[in-house]
Amino acid sequence: MCFSGVNSFFVVLIVATFMSQLCEARNWRRVNTTCPALKQCECSLVVSGAYVRCSNFVKMVDWKNGTDLKEDMDRLQNTSIRKLTLSGVNVEVLPASWFSNLSVFILIINHSPLKYIEDTAFNGINRVSKVMLENNMLMTIPRALKSFKVLKSLHIPRNLIKAVNDELYSLGELKELNLRSNLIEKIDEDALKNQVHLNKLYLQNNRLEDIPPLLFKNTKHLEHIDLHGNRIKAIGDSIRDMPFLKSNQLSTMHRKSFPNSLMTLETLAVDGNPLLCDCQITWLLDSLPPGTKRGVPVCASPPRLAGRMLYNLTVNDLVAWPEDCDNGCTCQCHEDSMTGWAVHVNCSGGDLKQLPRTFPENARKLDLSGNSVEHLDERLVAKAPGLRSLSLRGNLLSSVDRSTIPENVTVLDLRDNRLKRFPLDLVSTLNLTRIWLAGNPWSCDCEDYAFRQWAEGHSDMIQDADEIFCAEGFNVLVSLKSFMEVGQKELCPSVVSKAVSYGIFMLVLAAAALTVSTAYFKYKREIKVWLYARGLCGSLQCIKEDDLDEEKSFDIFLSFSSKDSSWAYEHLIPRVEAHGFTVCTYDRNFKGGFLIQDIIHEAVACSRRTVLLLSENFVQSEWCRWEFRVAHHQALEDNINRLIVIVVDEAASNAVDDELRIYMQATNYLRWGETHFWDKLLYSLPKKDSHRKVIPNSQEYPMAAIARHL
Repeated sequence: MCFSGVNSFFVVLIVATFMSQLCEARNWRRVNTTCPALKQCECSLVVSGAYVRCSNFVKMVDWKNGTDLKEDMDRLQNTSIRKLTLSGVNVEVLPASWFSNLSVFILIINHSPLKYIEDTAFNGINRVSKVMLENNMLMTIPRALKSFKVLKSLHIPRNLIKAVNDELYSLGELKELNLRSNLIEKIDEDALKNQVHLNKLYLQNNRLEDIPPLLFKNTKHLEHIDLHGNRIKAIGDSIRDMPFLKSNQLSTMHRKSFPNSLMTLETLAVDGNPLLCDCQITWLLDSLPPGTKRGVPVCASPPRLAGRMLYNLTVNDLVAWPEDCDNGCTCQCHEDSMTGWAVHVNCSGGDLKQLPRTFPENARKLDLSGNSVEHLDERLVAKAPGLRSLSLRGNLLSSVDRSTIPENVTVLDLRDNRLKRFPLDLVSTLNLTRIWLAGNPWSCDCEDYAFRQWAEGHSDMIQDADEIFCAEGFNVLVSLKSFMEVGQKELCPSVVSKAVSYGIFMLVLAAAALTVSTAYFKYKREIKVWLYARGLCGSLQCIKEDDLDEEKSFDIFLSFSSKDSSWAYEHLIPRVEAHGFTVCTYDRNFKGGFLIQDIIHEAVACSRRTVLLLSENFVQSEWCRWEFRVAHHQALEDNINRLIVIVVDEAASNAVDDELRIYMQATNYLRWGETHFWDKLLYSLPKKDSHRKVIPNSQEYPMAAIARHL
């Protein structure tokens, strides 16, 4: 009776557990799989959920309240997040306020100055199975990880961790632990006592001098451990008593996991272990000195080598990887610092028109260069999701869709294809470290400006930035030019510039079809000039000087010494502008930062008249004399007397150089204070159609007025 009651209890318990999991699964499926609008982060959808990435641009204002990211995290509460990445976020302390009721499978926080994670920071995240905290500044293993009850994989490489104590006690489901490239000097003997499911442990490149004897006493399933790059001088009891060495579970052995003293061993016996005979153990064939007793190890896998004696094989036997290698490709096993081993697939120069049908399971590098592939499908994502390096150089690709590139790709070669649009979606969503883009007919228009901005800040990622050129096209501003040397002005010319370009083009086409009658209207200004020059036009009603200078921006460029500025603005400029003339001066029409020579040339060229205010200060200024020469040269070039000289005192006229004196002797000039000064000045200025007011007599402005400012 008692036994029956116990059975009933277990049946009820099993049913309750099953119903709870079923309900949870249904609730999980009901989670919204759309991407909400985010301010600081980017969200993209895949079949398995959403990929959310927050990188670089986050600026902390108040980390305790998480004011920068909390709003985005709140909007993601009902989103099924497959992977949440915080990369390059400028934060030293990760606050608890950012995460609340989030459903996340993979959490990545990397490349940031993160030093500390609050103990309750992850209380609001459910279902996390993988955490990656690479390349931060953490000094201890965060205790906040205790919230992840089902965590299977934990990666905290490239931080500043110095010791491993009891931080991992609550992570009983952990299968993979990566603590490589830290500063670890000490591991507590009980650090892994609850990690009964652990099968991979990476501790390479730390500062360990010894391994506690009982560190691995509960890790019955440990199959792989990497200790190279430490300070271990001898393999002690901790290794000798490890179950995976005694109970024939050892399948791989890295050369770096053994000390240099291995070369002096008399015996190296690895028989009785289920050896995976691949590139990871080639060192056993060529590194041991003659005379070393090697035993008789037998390969357990791969299937093609199962049962064969290790020392009867060659290095080529271990490196070749024909399993799932497509026809026309060569597959080889290579040692890999991240995963231990990886398969490199070489399909280059095979005249392939589509992607290979199959790929080895652990394919990490694929070379498809020199083929005739015109488009990519999702085969790479489905068959080779672990790819990290992909070369598509020398194919016929006209576009590359983000969904066709595996998410783990960090090296991408797109040279010598038919791509016209820069792959902004690729570089902004993939964790690329290197990319090649040269040899494509890039359009280089306004749609590419966003990529140009990205490239400006990631020039180190683009390996051939100096070799990327725009295709030959209608936009002469960018045609055949280096992409990295063009800016927004060239990529996005203004509507006015485009209208002018099209207008000129249409005028050239229409010129051939114009009749004699339309020719008159097109060239009527030139006709008027020709008539006026030969005296056939009796008055200015036939031709207006405005017609000759219609492209000039100002009526007058007033040249004076800076010491005479106050007088010019008080007495001369207001009177001239009052009669409708536009006046150009240095201080109000030109910005700083330009060469004075360029400013002088520009001012003279864009003005219908140049007026020199000749004073003692003017004569003493080298730049003022330069302005006279430029204005004189412009007048000779245009065959129009555009230069007006106003002498404000006799001392100035006597001190001028020979060139200016010759000019003043050959032409009329004005004297400040002379009779009818203003009438003469008006007569010398450009003619306008509008009726002008009578200018007051010059006696109202005696010479003494300017003398006070000199």
